[in-house]
Amino acid sequence: MKTTLQYALAGLGMLLLSHIDVDAQITKLKDYENKKSAAIGTFQNITYREAGFSSLYPIAGTGGKEFWTVSDRGVNIDAANANPAACHPTYDKLYGFQNYAPKIHRIRVSGDSIQILQTITMKRPNGTNATGLLNPTGFGSTAAEVVSTDTVLSCVNFNLKTAPKDIWGIDSEGIIVDKDGNFWISEEGGPTIWKLNKNGVVQKRFTPYANLAGAEPQDAAIDTVFKYRKNNRGFEDIAITPNGKIYALIQSPLLFPSKSVGEATKIHRMIEIDPKTNATRMFVYLNEGVIGATGANQIRFSDWKLSDMAAVNDSTFLVIEAAARGTSDTKKIYLINIKQATPVTSGLYGGKTLEALVDETGLAANSIVPAKKTLFLDLLANGWNPLLDKAEGLAIINDSTIAICNDNDYGQSSPTANGIGTATGNTSHLVVYGLKGANKLQNYKFAGTTLVAGKTGESSSQSPYVDPFAPGVKLSSILTATDVIGGYKMAGTPDGLGVYDNGNGTFTMLSNHEFGNTAGVERAHGSKGAFVSKWVINKSDLSVISGADLIQNVKIWNKTTSTYDTYNKTNPSALTAFNRFCSADLPAVSAFYNAATGLGTQDRIFMNGEEAGDEGRAFGHIATGTEAGTTYELPALGKFSWENSVASPKASDKTIVAGMDDTTPGQVYIYVGTKTNTGTPVEKAGLTNGKLYGVAVTGLVAETNASVPTAGSAFTLKDLGDVKSTTGAALNTASNNAGVTTFLRPEDGAWDPSNPNDFYFATTNAFAANSRLWKLHFTDIANPETGGTITAVLEGTEGQKMLDNITVDHYGHVLLVEDVGNNAHVGKVWQYNTKTDEMKQIAQHDSTRFFTGGANFLTIDEEASGILDVQEIFGAGYFLVDVQAHYAIPGEVVEGGQYLKFFNPDTYTASQITTGIDDGVVQASASFVHLYPNPTGDAATIRMNLAKDEHIVIRIYDLQGKEVGTPVTGNFEQGEQSIILNTSILTSGIYLVEVSTGTTSVKIRTIVQH
Repeated sequence: MKTTLQYALAGLGMLLLSHIDVDAQITKLKDYENKKSAAIGTFQNITYREAGFSSLYPIAGTGGKEFWTVSDRGVNIDAANANPAACHPTYDKLYGFQNYAPKIHRIRVSGDSIQILQTITMKRPNGTNATGLLNPTGFGSTAAEVVSTDTVLSCVNFNLKTAPKDIWGIDSEGIIVDKDGNFWISEEGGPTIWKLNKNGVVQKRFTPYANLAGAEPQDAAIDTVFKYRKNNRGFEDIAITPNGKIYALIQSPLLFPSKSVGEATKIHRMIEIDPKTNATRMFVYLNEGVIGATGANQIRFSDWKLSDMAAVNDSTFLVIEAAARGTSDTKKIYLINIKQATPVTSGLYGGKTLEALVDETGLAANSIVPAKKTLFLDLLANGWNPLLDKAEGLAIINDSTIAICNDNDYGQSSPTANGIGTATGNTSHLVVYGLKGANKLQNYKFAGTTLVAGKTGESSSQSPYVDPFAPGVKLSSILTATDVIGGYKMAGTPDGLGVYDNGNGTFTMLSNHEFGNTAGVERAHGSKGAFVSKWVINKSDLSVISGADLIQNVKIWNKTTSTYDTYNKTNPSALTAFNRFCSADLPAVSAFYNAATGLGTQDRIFMNGEEAGDEGRAFGHIATGTEAGTTYELPALGKFSWENSVASPKASDKTIVAGMDDTTPGQVYIYVGTKTNTGTPVEKAGLTNGKLYGVAVTGLVAETNASVPTAGSAFTLKDLGDVKSTTGAALNTASNNAGVTTFLRPEDGAWDPSNPNDFYFATTNAFAANSRLWKLHFTDIANPETGGTITAVLEGTEGQKMLDNITVDHYGHVLLVEDVGNNAHVGKVWQYNTKTDEMKQIAQHDSTRFFTGGANFLTIDEEASGILDVQEIFGAGYFLVDVQAHYAIPGEVVEGGQYLKFFNPDTYTASQITTGIDDGVVQASASFVHLYPNPTGDAATIRMNLAKDEHIVIRIYDLQGKEVGTPVTGNFEQGEQSIILNTSILTSGIYLVEVSTGTTSVKIRTIVQH
């Protein structure tokens, strides 16, 4: 459970501002409804939409907000009495959409609604869609069973309204996800259990028919006794335990050896599958048996159904058991344990089948111990709406929260089973229950996954476009192209990013959009083309508050008059139709302001340029201050095919900006200017009065694909002078004449915040060529004109393809992303460790969207970009990145794209201080503790991720060890917790904030600056 609590320092202590206490042991917390979903089609004048949620599995890392679910086989209408008597259907369900492919849905609950975020169709081994049709005769159906697709008035037409059978037909009912991200689906038709990859393609099928002639290569054998399942009563549920084993329960007792035996027994079989060996075992589960006096309302043996199950730990499960007849209705969840249960077989016991033993007495007589079973929750007595009918999905969110969903049968019924559906208006719901005290799940342990599937942001319509590759990496989508915030729509092709903290629990994100100069619609400054969007976002949950165009007025340099001409929406100009803003930099305040001398400006200036050939222009966009919204051309930085302009954060009266010329061949330039205390923000920043220099590597006129210069080769800066009036073509000629080295497409660059003399940049080169990472080490960044040394720290043979944007964290990691260039290659995110010279992959684009044949295919032309360390906003380990999805979207959006936040555990781990004061992690019960921003001003947030409920004590000390105020204590639930501290009354200085659990404490060094 994710909670945000606020504390305020008042007088001598911190006071809890809000507190909620619920005494009830079981509480219905929220009922979410699926109000809108994709249309399936129209049948019998009813429009059907995706629904029929038959199971529920929580997605790790989403705080109980996102789940996997499955549809069943599609719209099935009861049809036992359909048609003239001579041709009643031989199978009692009518298929409204015979080619419907059963689906896996990723859903999110938000507000009062259920939203389908992503849909994956289940597929046969060759990648084509499976169906919900009956399996062939002998493989799950009888010869007499024929699928009808509509009713007929004349038996002559009966055969015209039938459908073939399908060896890859599936009536999906249960879903879990294993540690490797594979889906496991239980189904009630065969009955079988399918293992599918993340694109929904079946990899293996556990089936009682595996040993028959005609079985498929993917089939693995389970006991043939499961062939005796009651019609449509196969494997309704499935669970995975922390040790990786798979369990499923048969929905109703097997008709073994006969219907009369199977409909007069309490015994359900439970199968255990070990995926490592394919070994199986069976156990016994007992239903509640006959309830009530003889008559129309009596619950009989044959009325019991098991709906879904979920693992509490390796031997304990929750199981939904339900029955209804006449006016009788029971829906209960039981806690079962198989630790002492006896494995059973399909053999005979005292001459009888297992089912013929009937109940506890018969089992005991044969020394069989069933699963231990205790009542956990009576749904109807705890707020479950009886009109929702079938409670079919069950998920454990944590030891104090569970979720249950209903199967709405696609909002239809046929009470007389005449094959004619009647719209019921019933929708799919997901109901969340809270558990307290003795009702909490004891010894709960989530099976978990090696890689977390990511979290869909509060404002994003889509789940993350990037998946983790390394354990511990976590991603959250923030916003996706076409999403609308307050009437402002996110356009596509996002590129370079910049952020700053607003000091009120929100941050502002600035984003380039890499449009050509004729793409999109007219923006706020009066022209089409590339632009910069501005977003205000809540730090606590990534919900987006507002969006707008940053650029309102544009100052274009007039080299004839050596002044700026101003253009805007009321005075437009073709000169403000910007052409492809790529990477960007929002430099630290220290880049343009020297606090020691007072020279420069504290206004934030967002830097970028046009990647548009020789005549691409550089720009500085004023983001804060009195001129916020004004854009200045920066001719002193030079004209070339700008990838990025990156200012050194080193505080100095000099202003140093690196520029990358993204072309082949292209140069790397260093601009050096002088800060002032007069004029416009760009004049104060020293962006108008300097000279441009080109990087010239000794002995390397031009980078080649074949080799790199010796590590530590010298470079000098060639003085190209004042270039404000120089064309791009002339600058290129001058650079070549001066011996400036040309590289194979210089891309993004970044200064190392821990080593101010080091600047890293990437060269993209080409897909089949060597893409490299270079380090410029300046001898003295205070005097960059003196040059330094260069090293290709990545030579292009390490596995990366076409490196694009990069960022450097505070602890020696360079994070790099790929532009796949429309090649059949899933783009990756890499980490290079400058201290160990090691390269590793940490993330990659979602193959279901960006690989041909993917379940949610968009394009193979994707690229990550805009990668940015946001430690100052969220704490060590957090980054922003965006995705460009190059497929066309009409109007202002142009192409696809998405913003994401991600967590890199290597950065976080490296941030920990090991000199007696821990700067971040509580081991044991809390997986991490962050305090941010740090330094802080009037407020700081402590974020904890608690592995279990904890009693927390918070104290603040000054550096003399004196406690400031009185300690605050409180009980916190398992999960992510955020505590906001009001530090406004603390004097500026360094403090230690101590966060203690019952067994562990951590002190976080905190700087307060007012």
